[in-house]
Amino acid sequence: MFSAEEFADLVAIVVDLKREVAQLKREIAGMAKVGSVEEADAKKGYRLNFGSDENGQPKLSPWLPHPEAGGKAKSWFPLSKGQVVAMMTPPGDPRQGFLLREGFTDRFTPPSQNLDENVFEYGDVRFEIREGLVHLKVGATKITVTGDKIAIKGSTDFEGDYVRHKSTPIDKTHVHRNVQPGSGVTGAPRP
Repeated sequence: MFSAEEFADLVAIVVDLKREVAQLKREIAGMAKVGSVEEADAKKGYRLNFGSDENGQPKLSPWLPHPEAGGKAKSWFPLSKGQVVAMMTPPGDPRQGFLLREGFTDRFTPPSQNLDENVFEYGDVRFEIREGLVHLKVGATKITVTGDKIAIKGSTDFEGDYVRHKSTPIDKTHVHRNVQPGSGVTGAPRP
């Protein structure tokens, strides 16, 4: 069968494999953890709370970077305290971790149930995009843009140098033709 030396080598191989498997299990177990945002800092990022330790103190992650796009197209959607996120640490080392946004909760519900629209909501601001339509609502003011018109519901102030309709001024600089004194009707505005 085996000599004593070969058997000792085989045992050493099995012990090494057992140690490596245990290490891999630890790394895999630590690769993904779900927690809630405990601390937020604009420069440092976020620390997650993974529950309490034996003394009742929160088990916090190290500071992790914002889960945002930072290339030519950028985003900035800060996480909220208590928001549930996942921490991914590919080698199992939390110092190399990054965050993935998790789903909705009872506290943070979805802003829509429509799978054919993209929605951003913050306080009383709501921005919706779906095929052929962009809709912005701030408080009671609404702006809807479709392929053929812009509809505004709410008071509107124009603060630029001019306002035109089909190249005809409709701002304070426009004048009318055929002006008549009294209650007469004027002609069309001059271009």
